[in-house]
Amino acid sequence: MKKILIIHPSRGRPKQARKILETINTNASGENPITYIFCLDSDDATVLEYQDIEKASVNVGPSTSNIEAANRVYSKELLAAHDICAIASDDIYFPENWDTAIIAVLDQVGYDKIIKTTNQFQGDHNLLNLQIGGAQFFINYGTFYWPEYITMYADTDMTMFAQQHGYYVEARHLLFPHMQYSLSMPPEITNKYGPIPGIDATYERENRAEAYIVGQRIIDRRRGEGFPPWQK
Repeated sequence: MKKILIIHPSRGRPKQARKILETINTNASGENPITYIFCLDSDDATVLEYQDIEKASVNVGPSTSNIEAANRVYSKELLAAHDICAIASDDIYFPENWDTAIIAVLDQVGYDKIIKTTNQFQGDHNLLNLQIGGAQFFINYGTFYWPEYITMYADTDMTMFAQQHGYYVEARHLLFPHMQYSLSMPPEITNKYGPIPGIDATYERENRAEAYIVGQRIIDRRRGEGFPPWQK
């Protein structure tokens, strides 16, 4: 048995967030206890719609992005109480027996690693679209997401940190479909996972031009520094 921590920052999407949680729980083996935390913005008008979702707790506070929302609940003590950690999102689905599949990989490589899975719909690249691995990886990183980013390039930073320090592990045989809001999907996909909600106010906030400009500046600096871990 392994203890699993799932952090799920979300805003304005209670129905979709509920769907992701239900899929995660339904497709888990049931052998490994899951701690699930929704990280929400205090100025989100839909906060109350998240409150009655079963099998999850809710953390509400001031934040200007999913990064801030997720990082608000970060603690090494919380992570140390778990073996595995994942950062869920409103558009990534977890497949059947995902937990035992992740455990099978980490048992081989160690619980300080983060796993590169396949997302099916966005081509073949090294980016950690889904952040899932041993809880010790996030302890070593010092944060869930590098706090200086607004949103963009945060997953790039985590990818390059993991590669630079030997924590990055390939497991592309594991498929976690990423139904990104800006993409259109063929009928065989939407019939299985449901319609894509499309670009909304949350997407526009997370993908605003400022986020790209700030992100590029930070990732360039971090590359020159060798991607050290976050130190509070």
